[in-house]
Formats: sequence, structure tokens, C-alpha cells
Amino acid sequence: AHKLLPIYHAQFGRVFYNILVKGSQVLIRTFVKSWKEAAKKTQEQRATVKGGDSSIFGGKMRLDEAMKILEVPPKPTQEQIQKQFDHLYAVNDPEKGSSVYLRTKIKNAKERIDEGFKKNEL
Repeated sequence: AHKLLPIYHAQFGRVFYNILVKGSQVLIRTFVKSWKEAAKKTQEQRATVKGGDSSIFGGKMRLDEAMKILEVPPKPTQEQIQKQFDHLYAVNDPEKGSSVYLRTKIKNAKERIDEGFKKNEL
């Protein structure tokens, strides 16, 4: 009976090794496949968003979005825009506890509305 014990250990070792190796390969393949699918979806989302002319992912800010950020009426004057910009820019000063992100959005909104005036979009 003791002579068979090393054989069982050797077989168990091979079986264990095969399970470990095959299992690892399956996990790695699954992970790589999931990673590729996630990357593809992200690229598709970015392409969709950029094609839609949105400011997400670095696309161009839409004029209606800019007007909402500055809280101006549908047909604003340049004076209304400047007044609202000055107010929001001052209120959202990072030194007063606001974020740089908000201040940047306000600045970009002002620039987009100014561009809208130049292109006669307003």
C-alpha cells in the first residue's frame, strides 16, 4: 500500500498543475476579452459624443449648453452675457472655495457664446 502512495502524489500533482494552468489560462483569456470589449465601448462612446458636438471628452461645447451655464436668456445681449460672466466668474473663485473646474466651464461657456455672436448663431 505504501508503494502506491508516491504514484497518487505524482498523479495528484499533475492534476493539480493542469487545473491551475488551465484555470489561469481561462481567467487570463476572459480578462483580456473583457478589457478589449470595454476599450471598444469607450472608443465608441467617445466617437458618439464627439460626433454629437458635446463638451464631454474634449469635444466642442454646444451653444445651448454654454447659455445654460451662464444662465442667460435665449436672445441675450452682449452686455447681459458679460454681466452674468463677471458675476459667475467672481462667485466661483477657487480662492473662495469654488473649484477650478467650475470656473473653467464658465470661461469656456463665455468663449462659446462669444463665438456664437461672431458666427451669427445668436
